[in-house]
Amino acid sequence: MKKTTAKVTHRDYVPYNWIAIEFCDVEFYGFRAEEMKRKWDNIKSKRYYTYNSLYEEQKAKIQNLRDKSEALYEQIKLSKPFYRFWYNKKEKEMLSEAYNLSNQADKLEKENKKILDKRLFNVYECHTEIEKLLQQNGFALTFTSSRGDECVTDTEIWTLEE
Repeated sequence: MKKTTAKVTHRDYVPYNWIAIEFCDVEFYGFRAEEMKRKWDNIKSKRYYTYNSLYEEQKAKIQNLRDKSEALYEQIKLSKPFYRFWYNKKEKEMLSEAYNLSNQADKLEKENKKILDKRLFNVYECHTEIEKLLQQNGFALTFTSSRGDECVTDTEIWTLEE
């Protein structure tokens, strides 16, 4: 009989004033350990590269908007004589356009920070994805344990017998 075991350890809550981190990890042992590790790595990589490519696209758009805004500011600076302290109609329009471009870049940057955080699974998503992977491959939950009083670490043992 060929046996494969998955050990899932996770902590999804850290109480106030505790020095600890939330985490979720899986280790595979046995006959199909390498195959299962490769499948899990593929799931993590797919998510990372999906969101990373979005992040890089947004980063390029942000840089493009910033460059256009800077070019407009530079154009305004060159077109206005130093002795005139007001802006004419065309310069005001250019200032407005530069300001709008800068605001668009700021909004995209906020969105990009969210995308950056999504590249990696959070604890809940990670645990859900691991469970889904194990269930799809025929693993059964055979043992669970918890240790710690307030800052609990859960351990689950999943087995597959062929």
